Amino acid sequence: MPDIYCRHCGEPWDMDELHDMDDHNYKDATNRFRNLGCNAWSETDLKCSSAMVDPEMAAHAEAVQGILEYPDEWIY
Repeated sequence: MPDIYCRHCGEPWDMDELHDMDDHNYKDATNRFRNLGCNAWSETDLKCSSAMVDPEMAAHAEAVQGILEYPDEWIY
């Protein structure tokens, strides 16, 4: 499955999980992931503060999520 990455820690996520986020439609789930990273699926509204998993992918995610609207464009 295609991966998108947390812009805060570089953790990979399956893009299809955005369709399954409780109480959020796909657009809202995308925006939540863009802002919160890994914490998008948690009960908190705080940004991911996990230890860095992959600095290169976190930097890539930061760049593409800042300029590209759709998660299928973020895949690396």
